[in-house]
Amino acid sequence: MKYATAFLAAAVALVGHAAAAPQGFGNQEFNAGGSSGQSFGGSNNYGNSGESSSSSSSSNSYGGSGSSDSSGSYGDSGSSAASSVAEAAVPVTSAASYPAAASQAAPEAASQAASQAAPEAESYSAAQVATEAATAASSSAAAANAGVSVTGTAPGFAASATGGGSAAAVTPTTTDELVSYLGDDEARVIVLTQTFDFTDSEGTTTGTGCAPWGTATGCQEAINQDDWCTDYEPDAPTVDVEYYTAGVLGITVGSNKSIVGSGTSGVIKGKGLRIVSGAENVIIQNIAITDINAKYVWGGDAITIDESDLVWIDHVTTARIGRQHIVLGTEADNRVTISNHFFDGETDYSATCDGHTYWNAYFDGSSDQITFVDNYLYMTSGRAPKVAGSTIVHAANNYWYDNSGHAFETDDGVYVLLEGNVFDNVTTIVDSDYNDGALFAATSDNASDCEDYIGRACVANSYTDSGSTDDADTSVLEEFESYSSDVYDAAAASTDIASSAGQGN
Repeated sequence: MKYATAFLAAAVALVGHAAAAPQGFGNQEFNAGGSSGQSFGGSNNYGNSGESSSSSSSSNSYGGSGSSDSSGSYGDSGSSAASSVAEAAVPVTSAASYPAAASQAAPEAASQAASQAAPEAESYSAAQVATEAATAASSSAAAANAGVSVTGTAPGFAASATGGGSAAAVTPTTTDELVSYLGDDEARVIVLTQTFDFTDSEGTTTGTGCAPWGTATGCQEAINQDDWCTDYEPDAPTVDVEYYTAGVLGITVGSNKSIVGSGTSGVIKGKGLRIVSGAENVIIQNIAITDINAKYVWGGDAITIDESDLVWIDHVTTARIGRQHIVLGTEADNRVTISNHFFDGETDYSATCDGHTYWNAYFDGSSDQITFVDNYLYMTSGRAPKVAGSTIVHAANNYWYDNSGHAFETDDGVYVLLEGNVFDNVTTIVDSDYNDGALFAATSDNASDCEDYIGRACVANSYTDSGSTDDADTSVLEEFESYSSDVYDAAAASTDIASSAGQGN
């Protein structure tokens, strides 16, 4: 039996060696305003169509280090051998020596254990080896990622969000595990180290939809969800649609959760996240959500928040999404911060038929308080964002680049404070057809008006090859006066956001 256990230990070592990667986020820096300008290391790689989880996880550079306490028990006769191999494969060591020590120790330990196991290896079931090795590998991965946690504190309205707090990290390895961890009632720190591909997990749905924006190549089509085509686009051409069922409704996320990606390897593909129905205190950091029925409006949202409180979305990348990248529903969502988000609007299908995403962010709620800072909105054409309901938004230090239509839409009853932003190659700042809300856009001439309300001068916005806005409704400042302690301390407008927003930055 001792030889069989040693053989198992060798398998564990090999699995650990193949999967091991330094888990740190790299250098972490924060500016005085509280914005999370942390660096997570590695180049962006967020699950382009067809990319498998194995290729995604094996080629990433995480730019940091991790530590592990791999002391699992494998039975009386084998605990010592397994423990020694695990410790050799994932040593508790310094940040500088971790990668080298792991790469040197694992092959040697595995080779030694394998040579000892050879005489009796055949008597140990291959299925048992595979099952127990997988279990051990999962435990080892969880231990290796125990040091991966939320970095920084939310700027602005969601500053009190703690997510899963100090809960022990869990590392899901299957889509079922991920769904279970996200939706349960436990406080959790959920570390994503691979691509979770839900694309075809629920099969496909076919039906008759419509083409409100035309039938040319590159135009989005619409699913007839809740008779939308029938009721709102009765004159649009009808089309046959086939879409992935999983994308339409996101994964439910319970309260007190931190969802954190390791390096650039944490990707959810083909399905979004839903923080709804009273869920609160949720942090989503350093992950990517991609490829949700990009061809179809009503094909699914990347992140949905509705009737929730204290939600912080930070350093997340969303790409190739059929409907909204982020949507706040009609119920009260109270305190939400969206920071360092990369809205990657480059797409093969668009409502404007030009490769620019129209559906980016829709903030529609009841007295929602939203801090929207340090975000990069690239290749958009509308709803970037749309603000409705009775929502107040502080939009500061964001960078809009290459917008072929308009950025903001504002409905009556909303308040938007716009300062320190860069609009570069943005055709229209506020859509004239949807400009009923109150908006204060800071300029060098009116910046001092803010002092009496938020205790400092506002920071002027910057416009390059773009339209502009002269909206300077002081009722916005009056509204923000009661929230002055929660107002993010904006910095000068900068294009550096392009390299600091999104997963891995």
